[in-house]
Formats: sequence, structure tokens, C-alpha cells
Amino acid sequence: MYILPIRKLRIMVLTLALISALIFLLPPTFTNKEEPLPQPQLAVSFSKTEIFPGDYFVIYVDNLKTTDEINILTELVGKTPPLISYRNGKIAVFAVNYRTKPGQYPLVLTINRNGQTIFEKKEEIVIAPKDFQTQYLQVTASQQATRTDALAQQDAVHVNKAKSVSSDTPLWEGLFIMPIEGRISTEYGLVRYINKVESGRHAGLDIAASRGTPVKAANSGIVNLSRLLNVTGNTVIIDHGMNFFSAYCHMDVLLVKDGDSVKKGDIIGKVGSTGFSTGPHLHWTISSGALFINPWLFLEEDPLGWI
Repeated sequence: MYILPIRKLRIMVLTLALISALIFLLPPTFTNKEEPLPQPQLAVSFSKTEIFPGDYFVIYVDNLKTTDEINILTELVGKTPPLISYRNGKIAVFAVNYRTKPGQYPLVLTINRNGQTIFEKKEEIVIAPKDFQTQYLQVTASQQATRTDALAQQDAVHVNKAKSVSSDTPLWEGLFIMPIEGRISTEYGLVRYINKVESGRHAGLDIAASRGTPVKAANSGIVNLSRLLNVTGNTVIIDHGMNFFSAYCHMDVLLVKDGDSVKKGDIIGKVGSTGFSTGPHLHWTISSGALFINPWLFLEEDPLGWI
């Protein structure tokens, strides 16, 4: 019987040990395919569900497919606002008229895909009570003549056109700023009587300041209107995107023109008393489309900062 020499035996043992170690170190092989990653789920969120008359709230629907259809039903507004693409979904801005009665307003949001309802969310929007101030103004016949319905209708043609076009992307940058420093002479939503006759609600803030005071753009955007109007005098309207607009009225001088891009803080005009006005001041408004919103909200929060 043949016996291997001890030296050859040791070499064979070491070789087998080395092969075993190499096999152990090789990465494992898998025959099964990797599982697909889970798809993001639809999500609906509200900026707030309790507001005051004249405020607004935003609905954000996330992780939509391009073919998905969104339907929103509520008696809170007369017309459902446009749905605007944002990030991976869409937003809808609901501006609530300052004459809206306090109470609970049901809202139902449904999402249809390929003809079938795949998602439904029900929410209660609460409109809390709010007391608005009352103001009585006495003006002369010549002043009153600058504020007739016919003149207001002429102005509306230009204003409505300016607010009919808005960027699909946000043009503003963070919080809005006060366009001028001064005394707030008239608050938003105030019930105004002119010569003892109710003339409606005040759509913005009146800020009293000296004639010639520089007026700043409250935030970045595109100038959609810069012209002399009958009632609001020298007026600038800025599109901030997403159907948000700010307006600056009764100015003495206009320093921008239609189509100009402005940055937050840029000087766009100077305080005056043109149009229907009892003294130098700036009438400043913010609206979603044609519906006026409380401007104080934009000084306190970015409309999309919560998303």
C-alpha cells in the first residue's frame, strides 16, 4: 500500500483549506428577483380647517398620477377653484368671502382613476364668527362723482383682465412684507358707509403716509397692470403665481410697467391720493383670483410653507 509523504499531505490539506476559504468569501448568488418598491400612497392634507370669513385655506393632494381626476364638492364657495400642479400633486386655494356666515361646511374630495373612484375624503370646514368694524365717511359731491358704478365697471375690465392670467408656479419668496410703513387707517373687511349709504366691505388695508412715500412690492412677481384707473387711481397689480395677486392703489407716481418682473422690496410707485381718495394713503389688497383675502395672513405665513 502506497502512503503519501507527509510533506505532500500537508500541501493538499492547505490547498483544500484555501479553496474552502475562497468559496466562503465569494458573494452569495440569488435566483429570486428583487421585490418592486411600494408605490407612494395618495395623501390629502389641509393647511387648516377652521378659519374666519375673509381667510383662505389650501388643499394639497400628493402622489397623483397624471390621469387622475379630482372632484371637490362644498357649499362654502360658489365656484370650485382651479387645481394647480405642485410638486408630485396638485393644490387648490379656497378663498372664503368676508360675508360668509359662521358655521360648519361639509367638504367632500374624491379622486377618480380610469373611471373609478379610488379615494374619498370628507372634512368639515369651520367658519368662526368675526366682528368687522364699521366706518362712516362724509364726502363731497365732487368726490362721490369719482366713484360711480359706471366708472367702477370701466375699471373692472382692466382689473379682471390682469387677474385672469397667473403663473402656474409660485413667484413669491416666503412671507410678504408691508409695502409702506404708516398708520392703518382702514382695516380689511370693514363695513363702510359713505354719506350714510352702505358702500360695501373694505377689500384691503388703507395705510396712511405722506405723499411721495416709496411703495414696495410686497413680494416677487410679474406686473400684470400698471395704469390710471377711475376709482383706485394709479394702480399696480402684481401676479405672484398660483392665482395670488396684490394690488397697490391711489399712487401719485407709477414706476413699473406691464410685464415687468419685480422682486420683494422693489420700489413700484409713490404714495398719492388719485382716484376716489380723501387723502394720501396706499390701498393695498391681496386676492385669490378676484376674491379678496385678509392681507395680514400673508405677513404671518407663507401660503405653501406648511407643505
